[in-house]
Amino acid sequence: MANLKLTGYADPLSVKRSETVRFYVNSEDREYVASIVRLMGPSDLDRDKVVDERVASSIDGSYNGVAQKLIAGSCGIVDGLDLSSARGFTVRVWLRPMYIGEEIQTVLSASNEDGVIYALKVDETGCLVLSVAGSEGTAEIVGDQPLIQGEWYGAVASYDAEVGRAFVHQWLVSGWPSETTCSTAKRMRCGCLNGTDARLTVAAVSKDSRFGEHFDGRIYRPTIFSGPSKIDNMADLIERPGARSSRSDVIGEWDFSLEMDSDLIIDVSGRDSHGRLHQVPARAVKGPFYSYRELDWRQAPDDYGAIHFHSDDMQDAGWVETHAWEVPRDLPSGVYALKLEIEGRVDWVPFFVVPSTRDEAKPKAKIAVLYSTFNYLAYTHFHSIPRFIMTNHMPWLPFDIKWNFDHDLYIDEQQQEAFDHLEMGGGFYDRHRDLSAVMYSSTRRPLLNWRPDVKFCHTNAPQHLAEDIYLELWLRHEGLEHDALTEHVLHEEGSDLLRCYDTLIIPSHPEYWSDQLLTTLHDFQFQGGNVMLLGANEFSWVTSVDKNRPWLVECRKGLSPMYGVEQAELHHSTTGEPGADWTLRARSPGLACGMDICALGWPESKAANYNRLPESYESEFSFVFDGVDQSKFGDFGYGQNSAAGHEISSVFSGAGYGRPVRIARLATSQGTHARSMRGTHYAYMAEDNPVEGNRSPLVGADIAMFESPNGGRTFHVGSIHWLNSIAWNDFDNDIARITGNVLRAFLDEGGARESSL
Repeated sequence: MANLKLTGYADPLSVKRSETVRFYVNSEDREYVASIVRLMGPSDLDRDKVVDERVASSIDGSYNGVAQKLIAGSCGIVDGLDLSSARGFTVRVWLRPMYIGEEIQTVLSASNEDGVIYALKVDETGCLVLSVAGSEGTAEIVGDQPLIQGEWYGAVASYDAEVGRAFVHQWLVSGWPSETTCSTAKRMRCGCLNGTDARLTVAAVSKDSRFGEHFDGRIYRPTIFSGPSKIDNMADLIERPGARSSRSDVIGEWDFSLEMDSDLIIDVSGRDSHGRLHQVPARAVKGPFYSYRELDWRQAPDDYGAIHFHSDDMQDAGWVETHAWEVPRDLPSGVYALKLEIEGRVDWVPFFVVPSTRDEAKPKAKIAVLYSTFNYLAYTHFHSIPRFIMTNHMPWLPFDIKWNFDHDLYIDEQQQEAFDHLEMGGGFYDRHRDLSAVMYSSTRRPLLNWRPDVKFCHTNAPQHLAEDIYLELWLRHEGLEHDALTEHVLHEEGSDLLRCYDTLIIPSHPEYWSDQLLTTLHDFQFQGGNVMLLGANEFSWVTSVDKNRPWLVECRKGLSPMYGVEQAELHHSTTGEPGADWTLRARSPGLACGMDICALGWPESKAANYNRLPESYESEFSFVFDGVDQSKFGDFGYGQNSAAGHEISSVFSGAGYGRPVRIARLATSQGTHARSMRGTHYAYMAEDNPVEGNRSPLVGADIAMFESPNGGRTFHVGSIHWLNSIAWNDFDNDIARITGNVLRAFLDEGGARESSL
């Protein structure tokens, strides 16, 4: 639980004119000033020099603060059960504890307005605990044998109110070693159960409309019976369940293999006591009876019929709305924010005003800038990897990631706040408390690194939104009218949204893309649209959007030891499509943009630069370098003092990766990098030894151009840091000149050049 000083979030993230954007602000009960601004970008690395432009709005003014709480942790909720019984009850569940220690965790609990009726828990030592509260008091029984972390168990807990006796019985699903089967019985008289209008909570306990004692692990097929069972007669309870239990006294049986692409949990007992999930636990994960036959959960739902709950899941902060603003119909498209100010502290809550295919008046702009909102969500908060790097505590890694650094991490106030408040939830470079991979990321929570003044902890430079809005500042400086799009809205609306534009600019780091986005980009290119990709590490990871919760995106990395998912769990729960990186589906980044990531690293000691290549001097491409006086350029910038850095892409010709047949390679940074700029796993396929930036021909950011069949061209700069150099020296630099040369040529209807590509 946390009060995050002064912060908030916007919903929806992408808003169209005449629609309403809502804000949720926390200010620790102190008065603050709020206003709407248009973001132009950071003027330099000084946090206090963000360029913004005030927009008159009904929100302008001072407000009394509201203290909002962040409470993380997922669970399942079923309301309206009648658990009253003079005889007692039996619960059966399969569970896989993934984190044991520190505190008690609740597997199942039943409660009503009078309090907890009964609960099955795992204590700090790993032992099962059954707690019962009846008409005559409260008592509990503790199992004799701890569960083994990471193993699947079946468990039955029962209370006989008539004879005053309870037991817990557990067995290891694998059956080995056999001594892990254990029964513990105890006499305890609690009386009959007052369970009218009860709530069943799976993986937590419900108290005062809040949840606690969250379980970190997997749960499969919980079932409640209205009467007690006998410890020596449980054959029907221990066996693998069928479509539904054969017993007549079933109160509810929840089959998690149904409706796996939703937040519903389905009761198959015939009583229709269906429930819902809170804070998006992981679905479509292997259960206790995984058969090893199918990799796609849609082909064998019961194999993947478990749910993985986490104490730090966060999908929706659920804060109280503090402001709402109807976007004026004449407001220019762009990047905006709710600006919050209090006692010298400033925060910006970004949102995007986007055009729509439904707009009555088509946009006048011929340029669209596509902001990488999927990627921003992937890197949200960035808790785990920096923390593991600083402590060198990465027990699952077979190598030391520190080889990519020649300096310490840069931890500013926002990054430290992310470390301190894990309940904000993470992104796709984080792990949960139980070290399982984060698979979902949501916009409905504070997103501390979605700010125009944030610097990336690896580079001490603007990155993601903070870097991308340098492009906004440059376009305004050049007087070039443009619209802002987001990956969210383009994913939803598809190719129709791009029909009005001549040129699509994709800024620094479009790493996470959906099938719909790739298809839309392909259509735009093949219909003659121009593309400028001013970044690198593009179109790598399969990303999907929940159809019912569009603020939620999903990504399942491959089997990487750093942030990958478990084996056989690559298919997304939201769409069913196979995840990991796009190359596994024969959809190489090179097919769309001609290049692929070749290296990454965060050196501080040496600035890289580009050098022009012979093709750049040919008449067809010389316009790109008009005003560039030297063959060497780009050795400056706010990111590692270079336009070629952080993560870089090249015209990679590896078999099977795909790229346009004819592509012009105009410049490269090959041979100018520090040793710590290392080749990625794609480059490793071509060399036996580690690929080091100061000696390998595989390490270098390329600038390239190719033409699509109907005349459109694609220009790619091959570096994430390109836009960190565009504002250098008040835009009087070669990076800005090259960008402007290409964009104006793309927009010049009379400037089409006959292509020999």
